[in-house]
Amino acid sequence: MGAFGAMPSVCCDLWERIDPHKTMPNGVQEKHLLWGLFFLRGYDTEERSAHAVGDVDEKTYREWSFLFVDAISFLESDVVRTPACLMKISLITQGS
Repeated sequence: MGAFGAMPSVCCDLWERIDPHKTMPNGVQEKHLLWGLFFLRGYDTEERSAHAVGDVDEKTYREWSFLFVDAISFLESDVVRTPACLMKISLITQGS
């Protein structure tokens, strides 16, 4: 998982689901998705994070990482599953 908190296959899946070349401003690159994941994983200061991902400008880091964090949040209903054990507990408590 490394610094981004996601396996490469998950990163690819996110990229395809978000389809950033259609949904984001011109100039979007794969590294911007990684910046968003890096932000979610570490939630550090912008100064340190911008330096850690390649010594980029803080404003640039913030704009791109927040675009991807926002896009990822809209995928929640598509990618988050309720564990089976929670569904069983819910059924048991509803039945009583």
